[in-house]
Amino acid sequence: MPTVAELDAALLASIPPRWGKVAMVLGKAAKAPGLFARSEEEDYELLAERLEQLVASGRVVAQGDLKQWRASEVRLAGDGSQP
Repeated sequence: MPTVAELDAALLASIPPRWGKVAMVLGKAAKAPGLFARSEEEDYELLAERLEQLVASGRVVAQGDLKQWRASEVRLAGDGSQP
């Protein structure tokens, strides 16, 4: 089981400089070397929960309902993009 720091690092490295779909971010993060032996449904749910925490902490900005992975987007906070 990866640590919170490992999950956060994989997610933050997977977020594009501009808005990117949550589904794409989760898929890319799940493939981070050494994070998961193989990607299972539970792994994506765990990453999605951490992403929500990153949004709540203000490190990541979101638009749309984060539960709707294909219909919501995220970007790093403070990158200067317009919402």
